[in-house]
Amino acid sequence: MQANLAEVAVYLAGTSKKGAPASNEELDALLPEAVANRIKEERTNNQKPDKDCWVLPENWVATMLLMQCKSCWQYSAMGQLLGMDYKAVDVVIERAFDLPVEREDFRRFQVLEHHFIQEINR
Repeated sequence: MQANLAEVAVYLAGTSKKGAPASNEELDALLPEAVANRIKEERTNNQKPDKDCWVLPENWVATMLLMQCKSCWQYSAMGQLLGMDYKAVDVVIERAFDLPVEREDFRRFQVLEHHFIQEINR
């Protein structure tokens, strides 16, 4: 689960920074071998373009929430990404998010946020 969240964060951060997102090979290297092989097999079977990023079903709500909360980021005075404003995230969940957010979904959202911040601030 966390390996997929790290992969998604790297992908999303790559699309946010200047330049191309990480390649599939770079993302696969971050994963345990069994998970990477499963994703490679799915990628081959479905012949998805390389620009797509696979999201495991259990990480879908967290990923969609992160994308919906794109205006909830907090930045330092120097412009470094600090994290989400959770009061603003609560507003998004209550008013604009169509899926129910369970406790585990929010924990996955925080893991995704953590990996996203690490990638952006590199």
